[in-house]
Amino acid sequence: MIKNIIFDFDGTIGDSTALIVQCFQDTLSELNLRVCTAQECRETIGLPLRAAFVQLAGVDKDMQEKCVATYEKVFRRNNKPGSVPPFEHVIDTIHELARRDIRMTIATSRRSWSAKALLEEMELIDFMPYILGADEVSNHKPHPEPVLKTLEEQHFKPEETIVVGDTWFDIEMGKRAGVRTVGVTFGNGTKESLEQAGATWIIDDFALLLDIIDKEA
Repeated sequence: MIKNIIFDFDGTIGDSTALIVQCFQDTLSELNLRVCTAQECRETIGLPLRAAFVQLAGVDKDMQEKCVATYEKVFRRNNKPGSVPPFEHVIDTIHELARRDIRMTIATSRRSWSAKALLEEMELIDFMPYILGADEVSNHKPHPEPVLKTLEEQHFKPEETIVVGDTWFDIEMGKRAGVRTVGVTFGNGTKESLEQAGATWIIDDFALLLDIIDKEA
């Protein structure tokens, strides 16, 4: 039986791709670094910011700090209300999961303040009382620490928990923590990459989570 869900945010709950890509490109431009293509930027979504900028621009440690600080400034400037809408069926499905007493948390490569702000805008914050950001772990996706920390602090049993995410980072993180995983195809990953990562289930509609819950009851 599934009693707990650990959600990724970007590409799983919120459709943030356009905003993230714009913020990456604006940051690179402001720091006089090569402005990467939209596809290059999309391929880093799901990584912590420092790792993303290493992949995009090959920056050293000092420049990583500048990139992160600039990105956060740019994000606050670009993040207008409605810039990150929830994916189709997210709101209704989360309400139904809560009605069924499924406990839900977030494990994201965002900083926690950013994820909380977006969830508040979506009016989902009350359903996600535990939000674990990249600033609150020592090891980031695909390392299992975000899941292991959630299991420990929320007293979740691995066999009753699933990880839901859109990239191979999320699937690998869940697998290494010993929990089952759901890959969603409407985010930043592909069905092929989720299959290769070994997702337990792959869905193309957020509402299909309810079918998985029903089948495992």
